[in-house]
Amino acid sequence: VLMIVGKRDNYARPEMAKVIYSQFESEKSDYWLVSGAGHNQARSMDPTAYDDRLITFFNRMTSDQVSVTSADLAAGGFETDKPIMVESN
Repeated sequence: VLMIVGKRDNYARPEMAKVIYSQFESEKSDYWLVSGAGHNQARSMDPTAYDDRLITFFNRMTSDQVSVTSADLAAGGFETDKPIMVESN
């Protein structure tokens, strides 16, 4: 579970999100509180940090995967039947 929470979120308040996250907390989970972000605004606050956080989390959760970069994903056009590991550029 990757829980990304905006510090200024009025729908899913950070305090509530932390309580929910505590039910799933393990080495396979991560909680990220994004300063200045409201509901569904984490990526708009810092797209690079957001993408890096996602890539890092997904890489940590995968094994026996195909390695690609975020530029490869943006270009598209490849196919595989194996899980994909995305590396930051």
